[in-house]
Amino acid sequence: DQVQLFSVHDLDPSIYPRFKRTSVGAQKMAHFGATSPQSLLLARNIEQEFFIMNSRLKIPVSFHQETITTAGPGATNFPMHITVGASWNTTLAQSLGSAIALEAHALGIDAGYSPEINLYTDPRHGRGQEAFSEDPFLTAELGVAWVLGQQGGTADGGIGPQHYLPEGKIASVGKHFMGFGASQGGLGEGPATVDEYTLRDVYMRPWEAVVQRAGLRAAMRSHQAWNHWPLHAHKYLADIINKAGFNDSWSISDCGDIMALMKFEVAGDETQAAALGLNASVDMENRCGTTNTAYEHLIEAIHAGQIDEATLNISVARVLRHKFAAGLFDKPYVDESELENLRIPSTLSLAQEAAAQGIVLLKNGPPRDNHTLPSRSRDAPLPIDLPSYAGKLIAVIGPLGGCQDNPGFGDSNISRRYCTLEGACEASCALLGKTFQPIGDGALVPTLWDVMHNAVSLLGRDQSSERGKITVEYARGAHIDPSSNTTNFIRPALKLAARADLIIMVMGDNVHSAAEGFRPGAPHGHGNGGDRDSLDLPGNQQRLMHRVLRVRRKGVPAVAVLINGRPVTFDAYGTISGTPNGLLSELDAVVATYRGGEFGSAALWDVLTGTTQPSGRLPQSWPRKVGQVGGPSSPGMHQVVGNWADDAAQQFVIGYYYSDATPLFPFGFGLSYTFFTYRSVFVKHKLSSDSMRSNDDLLHEAKSLNAVVAQVDVSVVNIGERGGYTVVQVYAHDPKNVGVVRYNRRLVGFAKEYVGFGETCVVTVDLTADALAFLSPPPAYERKLHSGRYRLFVGQSANDDQEIETHLKL
Repeated sequence: DQVQLFSVHDLDPSIYPRFKRTSVGAQKMAHFGATSPQSLLLARNIEQEFFIMNSRLKIPVSFHQETITTAGPGATNFPMHITVGASWNTTLAQSLGSAIALEAHALGIDAGYSPEINLYTDPRHGRGQEAFSEDPFLTAELGVAWVLGQQGGTADGGIGPQHYLPEGKIASVGKHFMGFGASQGGLGEGPATVDEYTLRDVYMRPWEAVVQRAGLRAAMRSHQAWNHWPLHAHKYLADIINKAGFNDSWSISDCGDIMALMKFEVAGDETQAAALGLNASVDMENRCGTTNTAYEHLIEAIHAGQIDEATLNISVARVLRHKFAAGLFDKPYVDESELENLRIPSTLSLAQEAAAQGIVLLKNGPPRDNHTLPSRSRDAPLPIDLPSYAGKLIAVIGPLGGCQDNPGFGDSNISRRYCTLEGACEASCALLGKTFQPIGDGALVPTLWDVMHNAVSLLGRDQSSERGKITVEYARGAHIDPSSNTTNFIRPALKLAARADLIIMVMGDNVHSAAEGFRPGAPHGHGNGGDRDSLDLPGNQQRLMHRVLRVRRKGVPAVAVLINGRPVTFDAYGTISGTPNGLLSELDAVVATYRGGEFGSAALWDVLTGTTQPSGRLPQSWPRKVGQVGGPSSPGMHQVVGNWADDAAQQFVIGYYYSDATPLFPFGFGLSYTFFTYRSVFVKHKLSSDSMRSNDDLLHEAKSLNAVVAQVDVSVVNIGERGGYTVVQVYAHDPKNVGVVRYNRRLVGFAKEYVGFGETCVVTVDLTADALAFLSPPPAYERKLHSGRYRLFVGQSANDDQEIETHLKL
């Protein structure tokens, strides 16, 4: 039998005998969050010893963990995937995968549930923060980098399941295969509503990349339905990824999903559910809580003829292959000395760097594009010139700015360290977004007010008089959950705003309004996590923002900092401000931080004060209102429409009856404290110029998916007043006559480079075979590098009005 023990909070040895037959099982460690690393490691070794000594075949247990943001108790809490996506930095993603692997390995973990390479193309979905991007190419590049860091390997290829894991590495368990982010109505449990061509061409693309280029060793199956059949029992889709090179890797269900096949009403009992799962290549059942398991009935399913014994042997071989490759037979126990690898200085520095690189500056001063200098430097409120606020008051306002007045929050450090406990600090937990674990003993997750107060206090020591000191005050002002404590916070916030010389409003999503998991206490029904039908700021935050903007004194800058799990609209329908997204026009600056982890506030303060340049770019388009979801705002998703315009490469050729179809902020957008202009573009071909080659000849000449087909050299000039990072983005409009309707444009390459003040540099963007290839029409569904003329658009976002167009002919 194959059963995974799941969520056994206290590692109760009394239940072990029930699972003695589980010779190839595993233990998920995510719910041991209230233990120290030492006690967790001790419990792990005790359990390992029991099964080695008492199970029939003496096969060691595999230990799994959620590793999107952290490896466990005492480990570092890194930013969530969406923040990594906003960094547009594959080198950073690989370093993060490597750092989490090192800490996970120290805790005795051999398989980590990451990366999450879902494409959350509907921002209403509550779990969009767990993935890198809505875009298949950006997700693929960051996913490949993450797996290479976590499992080992180089850009030339990963270390696949047929090889031993290098020291300090763990198996990556990608999730959720596949189409999880395309759920109906943005509801996490809803069916994936996408046609097969799009599913295979768009949603499958990152999976093929991490399998073929990084050697992904495992996958967690998605738990909703596609084409009227549960994805975790979908043999057809399992065969697709197996043919792509996944056949030697193993799959695991999500929590309780094999048993859930009975709730889907496609299985009549546990035995039939087990047969459906295993026949669809789900090698391990993820047992949820103390529930029963279907895979305890595998023998019955074989006796009933519902499973071939050969099918069971294949699954057993996959799991055993992982255990050999992870070194569990050679070294089943972990020494406590390994814990020295937790929270080492370089890892903590990496966590803060990742948080900083994922911060996106959306607005800074009067409206302008990314190429035009403001008329005066003081038109831009950021970066904050601290000396100019000597003797003045800076107000931090909003439920995510500090822990004071937090409903149910006490003075205990414990409540700021364990976000799973009732009464935890909402602002601290919002920075983490999703975690099953506490951070290290004695460490806290500081809020922006904490960081600012400490920084200003240190600055004040150098002031010659009390009159020269900067004062920082905080007021909560609003709540996020409509069902939260109804205490009136708004009056103190408005009084503070009326006195302030600078207002920083810190708002966004808490761990409920953008989250995973059922929420029985949701305001309307049995809500799934933070699935929402609006992108406006939840609770009464939007009303607070409106009133703060009304009471501030003339000339006082108002900066909005968003700690967000999804795109945000600013009174999308004008119900408060009078005009659609009217609050955005009244704000002087807007900064999106997403989920920055335990060092998110420190990174944010460095960006706000100019110590660090904002270099993030949006990994998803931000619609003007929720009614645009599914419209033409996302590159790589919107197909060419025959009667819209003469130029099929243009995305926004018509609008809605009452509003524009363009996004509020386009995919790839982000400002800096400096300004860049792109002067010229030169395309260098890497394949021969014979235009009569067939598609098969192109693939043969490219030799591999990593092969560089062409290079785009872009001359970038920094015309601002300081150095900064530019992210050169290359979008393609595919050739004509390829047998299928393609997209207006899709991302095919990018490069993030630092350009010094006044400097001109050439940034090279490689266009690989994997980037340019796309699927042929059904029924073949073959990914090919098609011949023809590709129109290329080089710019600083997907909707850059100063983009440079060129072409590539293959």
